[in-house]
Amino acid sequence: MTDTENLQEVKIGQNKIKQTVIAILSFIMFALSLLFFILGFNEMNWLLIIIGVIGTLFFGFTTFYALKLIVTGKHILIMNEEGFYEYSSAISTNDTLIPWDEVTDIRIIHVTSEYFVAVSLRNPELASDARSGFGNLMAKANKGLGYADVLISPKTAKGIRVDEMAGLMHEYWQNARGPVTEEDEVQLKDIDQI
Repeated sequence: MTDTENLQEVKIGQNKIKQTVIAILSFIMFALSLLFFILGFNEMNWLLIIIGVIGTLFFGFTTFYALKLIVTGKHILIMNEEGFYEYSSAISTNDTLIPWDEVTDIRIIHVTSEYFVAVSLRNPELASDARSGFGNLMAKANKGLGYADVLISPKTAKGIRVDEMAGLMHEYWQNARGPVTEEDEVQLKDIDQI
């Protein structure tokens, strides 16, 4: 571990190309969902109508959010000595600082074909109060599947891998916790151990 006496603010930027690809794919899925809805409505096929409505709402929101990230150019993660701001997905905590003393665990998890940095909080309401209604709905579904309070997607991060991001967050967290005994030290698993 490096000297963490005076950690500087770190801003992890977004990869605009990856973000644009996500926006395009989301829009395609939005258009297909809208087509399902229209076809289902014309043929009075309730299954197509339901799929169309759910898909249109979900992919409409993700398209909007992906385009918003491209236009605003926000960083996906900002860390400082006090805590972190997370903007990586539609269920992010946005402009709410998550203090390091609220963090109880940081780990890397594997969901389907993607890795995430999972952050557990002492008071999960801190994250839920920061999210939109739709973001809370999605986060509640993730929590029901056993995932952490905050999931940070490094998919669109510029120039950093998930293990580097988790390691950096872990370093800031350990610094905020102050001196710990060897027994209390929390070890971050290597990505190969997952």
